[in-house]
Amino acid sequence: MNGNTMKKTLIIILFFPFLVAAQNQSVINNLEQALKLAGENRTELEKVLKHYDKNPEDNLKLKAARFLIENMDTYYFYDSPELETYYNTLDSVFSLNQPYEALTKEQEILLDRLQQEGMPPCRSVSDLQTVTSGFLIDNIDRAFEEWKLPYAKELDFDDFCEYLLPYKSGEKEHPDFWRSIYKDTFYPYTKFGLDISCRLDSGLILHHPSIVMDGEDYFFISENFDTIPEFTVSCLVKPSGYKKWARVFDFGKDPANYICFVPYDHDGVALFQLVSSPNVWEDIKEKRPLPLDRFTHIAMTYSHNFISFYINGTLKKRIRTTLT
Repeated sequence: MNGNTMKKTLIIILFFPFLVAAQNQSVINNLEQALKLAGENRTELEKVLKHYDKNPEDNLKLKAARFLIENMDTYYFYDSPELETYYNTLDSVFSLNQPYEALTKEQEILLDRLQQEGMPPCRSVSDLQTVTSGFLIDNIDRAFEEWKLPYAKELDFDDFCEYLLPYKSGEKEHPDFWRSIYKDTFYPYTKFGLDISCRLDSGLILHHPSIVMDGEDYFFISENFDTIPEFTVSCLVKPSGYKKWARVFDFGKDPANYICFVPYDHDGVALFQLVSSPNVWEDIKEKRPLPLDRFTHIAMTYSHNFISFYINGTLKKRIRTTLT
């Protein structure tokens, strides 16, 4: 090795630590800048950092907290006493029935009245200057729990931070505990779907976004389907031709206990059918068959001992029954 080579090697070796130091300093500067912009709320954000800095096992959560704080400066929401009243009124309207039920006439009238009145005056508020430590810690902890679920466990840390970690989906939304609200409200109704189906409780995933059938064959969903206490089956159907009693879905214990949907029955119309015993059944018939060569969304939900049937988002029938 000649002298020039040694000098180049020495320069590279010495220069590399400075690159690392510069990168670390940049990260510190971004965090410090965000904390300065937080003003009096700085102490709340520092509580989050201290919370995850106590335990070495929370190293990734600490990085996640820094990511949120460093990128929070452009996010804000609208607020005012009048706006709070507006939101409370909306909540009152939607609390008149269950989330899975169609809107009543009374609800539609109240919502139309709110729409005519328009949005009340409000001011913009910075997230950095208002979010609490409890809110951010709850969001981070719940996001890490969701990262373990089958649909998300393949994400690397960068994708996790980008797509799963954010505490709100829009820059102008009010920060709230939406993760717990969503889980408590919708979790039972999203446990199972035919188009993208996922057993969140057991970790079993079935992912079949497109299934082509000729009316002769069939597709098994799950042998353990009867172990799911509450579920939704949904799919997009595009018939290429009519064949009597060719079914979109059909599941149950035996010929005397089953649920099915038929795009074209013996009367030439679409049909939901529920059979709970040899002599007890419900036929929910449409006036016409499903249209050919056009997608139609079909859904069936079982929850709180009720089965609800939907076509293109419209509730067709809700029946009280117990699936055993």
